[in-house]
Amino acid sequence: MTDTSPRLRPTGRLLTIAVVAGSVAVALAIRILWPYDNVFVDGSVWFRGMDPWYHMRLVDSLVQNFPHMTAFDPFTWYPHGIEPPFHPLAGWLIAGAAMLAGGGTPSPEVINTTGALFPAALGALAIVPAYFIGRHLYGRLAGAVAAFLLAILPGEFLSRSLLGFADHHVAEAFFATTTLLFLMLATERASSSGLTLQNLRRELSTTGRSAVVYTVIAGVSLGLYLLAWRGGLLLLLILVLYALVRGIADYAKGQSRDDVMLVCCGAVAIGGLMVSPIVATHYMSDLYVLAVVATFAMPVAMRLLSVGARRRGWSAKVFVAVLAGGAAALMLAVAVALPGAFTNALKAVDFMVPTGASLSITEMHPLFLPSGRFSVDIAWTNFVTVLPASLVALVVLWRSHRSPRGNHVTLFVVWSLVMLVAVLSQRRFGYYYALNAAVLTGLLVAWILESGWCAKQAVALARRVPTATRANSKAERRAVQTQRAQRRDATLRLGAVAAVLSVALVVPSVTMARNFAVEPSLMTDGWHETLEWLGSDTPEPMGENAYYEMYEHPGAGVDFDYPASAYSIMAWWDYGHWITGGSHRIPVANPFQNGASVAAGFFLAQSEGEGNPVLQTLDSRFVVVDVKTSVRTFHGVAAWAGHDRTEFFEVYDQRTAGGELESIVLYYPQYYNCMLVRLYNFSAQASQPEEFTVVRYSESSGVSGSRKEILGVEYFPSYKEALSYLDESGDGNLRLVSADPMVSAVPLEELNDYSLAFESSSRTMVAGHLVPEVKVFEYAGE
Repeated sequence: MTDTSPRLRPTGRLLTIAVVAGSVAVALAIRILWPYDNVFVDGSVWFRGMDPWYHMRLVDSLVQNFPHMTAFDPFTWYPHGIEPPFHPLAGWLIAGAAMLAGGGTPSPEVINTTGALFPAALGALAIVPAYFIGRHLYGRLAGAVAAFLLAILPGEFLSRSLLGFADHHVAEAFFATTTLLFLMLATERASSSGLTLQNLRRELSTTGRSAVVYTVIAGVSLGLYLLAWRGGLLLLLILVLYALVRGIADYAKGQSRDDVMLVCCGAVAIGGLMVSPIVATHYMSDLYVLAVVATFAMPVAMRLLSVGARRRGWSAKVFVAVLAGGAAALMLAVAVALPGAFTNALKAVDFMVPTGASLSITEMHPLFLPSGRFSVDIAWTNFVTVLPASLVALVVLWRSHRSPRGNHVTLFVVWSLVMLVAVLSQRRFGYYYALNAAVLTGLLVAWILESGWCAKQAVALARRVPTATRANSKAERRAVQTQRAQRRDATLRLGAVAAVLSVALVVPSVTMARNFAVEPSLMTDGWHETLEWLGSDTPEPMGENAYYEMYEHPGAGVDFDYPASAYSIMAWWDYGHWITGGSHRIPVANPFQNGASVAAGFFLAQSEGEGNPVLQTLDSRFVVVDVKTSVRTFHGVAAWAGHDRTEFFEVYDQRTAGGELESIVLYYPQYYNCMLVRLYNFSAQASQPEEFTVVRYSESSGVSGSRKEILGVEYFPSYKEALSYLDESGDGNLRLVSADPMVSAVPLEELNDYSLAFESSSRTMVAGHLVPEVKVFEYAGE
């Protein structure tokens, strides 16, 4: 049904350009001006997050060897090295832009500045396809609102497109959205022109030509998307599901169309060819090839199946049943014929539902279960009111008689639902769903403003009212006054609607966006000076220019052949990319979680005899420890080592003088005996507590788990007396503890093979102690 009611919509190309350009300008201002002082610090670029530092490490090498990316990188995960896990597009774009800006030989400052600006520029440009998707679905007003909301929306998309976040995620989002836009355009044109395999040649010279052009552009954009992210199978999954939904829907309606087959197959063929030169380097190349082939084959299979089903007169239920059976048989065949690809597919599915140590990674938390318990906090900070608005809009889009029910709408709905499921599973996919949420909310706003009631106000507002002096009679003057009153009332009502929408959508988005944008970089003063010291005051591990060289892949499962001069840096995996990119040194672990469990094993070792062999095996010459890992996020180290934090510390309840319960963290001897704690908290020195504390507690179970309440506290002047008390009491609810992480619960011996080589001048307060933020120890053991 076509709606003929008046609509509130911007008119004219100039106004459209102004809206889009204005939204882009707002997006750039938010992404560059607000975080500027946290990225450009004292002449250095502090990239946001962790992975951007590794991207820029690859860009450094790319600039020296453009356009070739090294096939292997020995400057991380010693003694193995890694195959760079990033597809090359983001690196090519940054390195190419830096070379243009630097006249072919850019300085490190130009390279870093280009890398810092890259995400902000591409994030702002993503507004353009978002506008046209909204406009194509529901008109210019919807597109304009979508563009502006995307510019100001907080959350993962903003975080990953802020100044300094030199990662591939913003490129994913941009090219995924661009691909969707042109797939929608191609599908609509192919469907409306009746494009089929039979009339393809004839239609190419008439109305079908634009469908082919849009398909080619979609294919190129899909290829760029696949070149941007190794996990690009997500977009292929959307196309498979779209072909499946369309095939079933068309069969149920008795329709016979070729648009899905022509558009999807054409785009996938182009995209697959573009990414084919680097597929062999993918860590799941068999699954990748299978996914591309399956995405190409699905529309063809659905078309052939529907033709055969119609000849046999199958009902829609029989069609779906045969389709399900065929899919199950195909999966079984893949499991038997290609077990490697099938196993990798299961791993990909498992990745979407993180468990265990993976939950220590914040970005992998489910949106509404950030810490294993239901909470709306993360959903609110990432989407504010736009998330519920987008859910309402999905229903409105599908049910509204004014929304077009074309096949391009089906594609958009499938895309939105997949991204919604993805972000509910892992909050990181908010940088995808943000674009869907902005477009959907734009549709909802347009639907509201173009409703019959708003249209009536618009008519009253647009009505021309003659001046009172031209009224010749009392009745005419009364009519003029009535029309003026109606116009005034319409102005107030529409203004109220606009104000409510602004307060509901714009104000919370801008407020939260500022919170995201001004948030300090993860890099700190203490770590920055530590990285500078490592880069200037420690020996080069592989020679002066080794960092920039190209390296051949040693072969599957083969470790890199390091020179005799090579050594490693033991540090927690969070900081591996900083050590590689900021110091040009080789960490044993990195934020890809390579070596994470090994590093955790060393840091939790309960003695030198247990910890030193780990360093000897890894040729570690220096150990870097910091306050965050030792005190604030120690539980993450425990998780990666396969331990529970309750082995090292627990939260107890204790009664105040007023009889109220308050919480206190008590640390156990296992905590103080860890190599991590003995190095950072005690600087590898011996420690003899002045007194020893034993608590008696009761334990109870509740909705939130077990709770321990302190019933009594005993203090002993010597360790021997404390142990005797524990042995003789026979009470299982006694624990030897300390409430201060910097004061041990047990005597500690000196670590003989470790000497303090550096500590940051930047200090931090821990339990009343002012301590260096970062410390570096040199290991001299044999």
